[in-house]
Amino acid sequence: MSRLFGYFANQTDRLRCALTAEASALAFGGDRADGYGFGSYQFGEVLLRRKPLEPRDTLDLPAVVRELRTGCLVAHARDASHGSRTLDNTQPFRHRHWVFAMAGALPGGRAQHGALRDTAPDHLARTARGDTDAEAVFVALLGVLHRRGSLEDHDLDRSAMAAALFEALDVVDGVCGASAKLNLVLTHGRAMAALRRGPPMAWARRNGLRDCEVCRRDHEVPGRAPHRVDHDTLRYVMLSGDTLPEGRGWSEVPSMERGAALVIGHDLDARVDVR
Repeated sequence: MSRLFGYFANQTDRLRCALTAEASALAFGGDRADGYGFGSYQFGEVLLRRKPLEPRDTLDLPAVVRELRTGCLVAHARDASHGSRTLDNTQPFRHRHWVFAMAGALPGGRAQHGALRDTAPDHLARTARGDTDAEAVFVALLGVLHRRGSLEDHDLDRSAMAAALFEALDVVDGVCGASAKLNLVLTHGRAMAALRRGPPMAWARRNGLRDCEVCRRDHEVPGRAPHRVDHDTLRYVMLSGDTLPEGRGWSEVPSMERGAALVIGHDLDARVDVR
């Protein structure tokens, strides 16, 4: 099963610290995958890295991304159940300042791709390079953002982002003639929205990080405990798609027939929106 991961923080140099603190709750370590990718933001620019893997290679995704310096990250570990194992089919996908990832499959699969691309203007439909359900949905979402006049908006607020995700699912349902069980994540680097209408999705918000395992310093006196290091000003929201972490402070995004969205603002305020 594909996995989604999201991270939104007020500091750019603490991703490794946060991932280490949440390691017991996140199930990425040791997972097998057919590819992985991540989109992050540095100085307002998108950094996209994607890599297809040999069939069912072991993947430690936190180890792959933990050296990044970013306050916004979307990562994806792929199960290549639909589409070939290529770079073009590896998520997340990017269009200008938008980064998008999806877990789940379309009713009807590849037969719906052309119809979904047709819901967007030609210049957006032509951006598709692969043959996955996820990219077809992304093109439909770009079409929604275009019709809303939001495609070029670098500051679109989180509620409008969630509304675009809900509308994109309406488009998908109309094309497929059935309710698509999908999880979606969208960001432009200054806010993030994740929609659950499929497998489990959970999130946690942290205000400060105590006794950081990464930053502990050895004591000058042999045999003495390491110096404790706290990150009192660090604040972050972490999203785990397709699992329900059992660690402290994790909450499930509710399972709703029409979907439920986790929306995260630039100020790290997070809430769940339902239709």
